[in-house]
Amino acid sequence: MALDAHLHRLSAGPACAGQFTAVVAGAGFTGIEVSTELKDRLQAIAGPLSHKVRVILLERADTVGPELGSGPCSAICAALNQVGVEARLNTSLSAVTPTGATLSDGTVIAAHTVIWTAGMAASPLTRQIVGRHDPLGRLLVDPQLRVPESPDVFASGDAAAADTGGGHPTLQSCQHAIPLGRIAGHNAAADLLGHPAVPFSPEPYVTCLDLGSAGAVFTTGLDREVRMTGAPAKGLKRSINERRIYPPLDDAKAILNAGDPKRTWAEMA
Repeated sequence: MALDAHLHRLSAGPACAGQFTAVVAGAGFTGIEVSTELKDRLQAIAGPLSHKVRVILLERADTVGPELGSGPCSAICAALNQVGVEARLNTSLSAVTPTGATLSDGTVIAAHTVIWTAGMAASPLTRQIVGRHDPLGRLLVDPQLRVPESPDVFASGDAAAADTGGGHPTLQSCQHAIPLGRIAGHNAAADLLGHPAVPFSPEPYVTCLDLGSAGAVFTTGLDREVRMTGAPAKGLKRSINERRIYPPLDDAKAILNAGDPKRTWAEMA
């Protein structure tokens, strides 16, 4: 909401250098989604000055979406070109001023909007819990999502690093966070009542990356094999964002049913 309000204030001031230029630092999942959507939004806000809109996406690695792997890379690059986002690789953000941004190569870009999307980490509250932590600050948990060093604590969501079964830890995503919360909540209650805990068993992983007016890209598996692109993938992305990831509200029975550890992602959708 703050970003949206900021963007709409841009056209209120006098014309100046960088008025409709945005620099997005970090070409990961969030940075790609923000930059591809931002180009169209800024053009709509700029109106007759839409030709002055620039969106510059910075990535310190030598490819966009490095943590997304090679699978969707070509679809992402094609979308950035289609939308008109300028990708600068092997480049990071060195400084931000009220009138622009300085890049690691010394380039100074006049810009009234700078968005930082580089890096995710668990809440620092996890450091108050005795246990082992991964590089993101997440608590390492057993199959029942219990913290072994603090047996009265169950961790879930972005605060937990659980095994997906293939030696890969869970990702900080809604697809893992929702079942993690469901299982951790069930097991905490079961522990209090003296009932057996159930193990966390994730559904096959998928990724759906929004690409603004270029559509979206849908992949399956942790290696992110592309299954769908363009408008069809965009429709799926809207369905995920608008229907699938939100819990039921104001309905006690539906909320309790959603907490059933036997329910799958597909059933919840």
